[in-house]
Amino acid sequence: MAEAEAQAILGAGAVQLNVYDPATQAYLGWGDELGADKFELTPDSEVKEKTSKKHLNYGQAIASVPLAKPTKIAITISAADKTAMAMQFQGVLASYSQAAGSIAGTVNAKLDKWVALLKRNVVEAGLTFTGATAGLLTKDTDYVVNYATGEVKFLSTGEAAANEVITVAGTANAVSGTRIRGGTQVQVRAQARFVGVNLVDSRPMRAEVWEASLRSTQGFDFLADDFNGIQLEGTCVIPAGKAEPYIVDFDDAPA
Repeated sequence: MAEAEAQAILGAGAVQLNVYDPATQAYLGWGDELGADKFELTPDSEVKEKTSKKHLNYGQAIASVPLAKPTKIAITISAADKTAMAMQFQGVLASYSQAAGSIAGTVNAKLDKWVALLKRNVVEAGLTFTGATAGLLTKDTDYVVNYATGEVKFLSTGEAAANEVITVAGTANAVSGTRIRGGTQVQVRAQARFVGVNLVDSRPMRAEVWEASLRSTQGFDFLADDFNGIQLEGTCVIPAGKAEPYIVDFDDAPA
């Protein structure tokens, strides 16, 4: 006997992405499940109608044919995923690093303006600034330092003269991370899927898009008053070897 159908649908689940790498001409592989606020598929069609010009039924449809148009996909990722963030900023991912080591060199004193040192993530202990004429300078009297960004500001009330050559000596800790090179890749090809359940009856449901052309459609406000989302929109594509652009599965029984 067939299972009774649920009286409503209220979905819960996660989204996964498999992004295509143009450099290697291959998909990178499915990423981890991501928290998302939207996974929306919108089928579309165009209706072609033939109207009569006979005097008895002038203007009435004598033929009407709906023609399929590409399905639209909209995804809003709530998780701070690097791959999704790169898609938001139309960019590609790259790594960056700074080795731990000494800081040794000179900078010109721009009074009351921040001047970049040779490295960031600077160690406070042992950091010194020596002017060509002013001699050894005193912290918080002659200068202030932003250790995280690796910048120094020589104070006009201190001993350093404008544009005086200042010798820097100290050390910096290692820094590494992932960088998004924004504005370098407008279109992103990706496979996308939703894996979840209908909360009404706990039955699994799943939607998988074989290929989609995605792009970011909204700005990203780093100072938003509420939680940000990565909003992507695009078109579902039928790749070679498939007969449809996507599938939607509803399992017969709860997991």
